[in-house]
Amino acid sequence: VLWKGDMVEVSKMARDFNFEDIRYVLLRTKVCVQALSHYQLDETKFVLEAGCGSGKFGISMALEVGANVTLLDIDQGYLDNVMKLAKAVEAITALRLHISILQGDILALKFKDNTFDLVFNEGVVEHYPREDPRRLRCIEEMARVSRDCVIIITNDADGERTKKRAEETKHTYESMPEKETPYTYEELLEMMKKVGLLDVTVERYTDEGTQEYLIASGRKPK
Repeated sequence: VLWKGDMVEVSKMARDFNFEDIRYVLLRTKVCVQALSHYQLDETKFVLEAGCGSGKFGISMALEVGANVTLLDIDQGYLDNVMKLAKAVEAITALRLHISILQGDILALKFKDNTFDLVFNEGVVEHYPREDPRRLRCIEEMARVSRDCVIIITNDADGERTKKRAEETKHTYESMPEKETPYTYEELLEMMKKVGLLDVTVERYTDEGTQEYLIASGRKPK
């Protein structure tokens, strides 16, 4: 039973943001399930979503397995909505989520080396152009603060829907270009290895026939 909370309070919360985000957290998408198949996540794990945006992916992890999830983004406006989403999910499920919400820069993470078991993000790294050093820097920082695994979900540059989306979409994210530059399979594989990760894999994945992804995972050397 999903709807356990106070429905009047949930209704008030739902007006503050896209209700589809709640649906995503409660039901999860196939790409979320597929990405997590690369790592054994449980309530003992500490997770960082670096560049969380709406926070729906990280919140779904906290809800699904009880993991301790830190949601980080540079844009305070996004983080305000993350807090509202988390409160709505807690009200609906009558569960307490183990999450922390922090403002920060993925290019200069304020964490010590080897802080988190898993560091991941979805739809972040492609926002930097190929010639921009930040394109590699963000992955370097993710690897630095991970003690075990890094997972990156990004749009597949070779996908027809991705190409069309990249041409048509303009972003307004703080400190990022308007246009995204999706990764190729080969580039993402090379980048993951370049930052020192081991056992790197990259797979192509189409979520419910609508969006073409690359899911990359790599392990931190012991």
